[in-house]
Amino acid sequence: MESPALAQEEHDAVDGRSSPSKTKSKKSKPKAAPKRYSFKPGSRFCAGQAAEDQAAQAVRSACRQLRPLLTALGSFAEEAQTLRQAMEVVAEKIKLLAAPAQGPGPVHCALAKHPGVLERLCVRLVARLEGFREQGVTLHRKLEKQHGASLSSCGGALRLWLHRREVGAAPGYYRRVQPEAEEGSEPESLELLGGAAIAAAQRVQEVFDAAEAELCSWKSGLANIGYMPGEELRLPAAPRLWNPEEAAAEAELLLTTCGKRHDA
Repeated sequence: MESPALAQEEHDAVDGRSSPSKTKSKKSKPKAAPKRYSFKPGSRFCAGQAAEDQAAQAVRSACRQLRPLLTALGSFAEEAQTLRQAMEVVAEKIKLLAAPAQGPGPVHCALAKHPGVLERLCVRLVARLEGFREQGVTLHRKLEKQHGASLSSCGGALRLWLHRREVGAAPGYYRRVQPEAEEGSEPESLELLGGAAIAAAQRVQEVFDAAEAELCSWKSGLANIGYMPGEELRLPAAPRLWNPEEAAAEAELLLTTCGKRHDA
């Protein structure tokens, strides 16, 4: 014979209710407090050390890109100089088509006998010069697309690395301190690694900044070109031919210096 308790449970199950004896109150557990990490000086995860390591990594990346960038800039400069010379030759021919101040010469008198010839010559020369200008714009766009972002980011990485030392944000990183000389003895002439690295970074940054400035000058010169008779001749300045080994020794020193940290 079924017990009354068991019968009540079956009846409650049919009605969709749970037995009071089986019901347990569920209490929500309190949430654990978030963990707080405190990074002590010298900790592996110290914010200053992490920022310095990140800046050093960017400098190493910039130094590795120096030679490929200068090689690409050298090829760009060769083509740009050729285009500049071609534009100069055509611009001089356009200038010759203008009548001299003292009056037309034999050539202008001969051309005057054939109406429209002088104008057609001028149109052809202008079209040729504008074609050279468009080639210069295409050349700049190609280099800007391939290496423009790298050139700007490399210079920025070196500026950040140098600024951290100027403001004292990394006083104990990447430098060896000369040991104090004993009293009465002359100090040893040791080269401070920090000073040499800073000088090397400044030199490499100068190369990146100069290359970027020449690209901007070429672009600006193409946009403000002038060659028509009666106006001043304005042609873009030819960029310099870069040596791929420019500042190679300084870049190698930075790679070695930033590759290993010397904590004070």
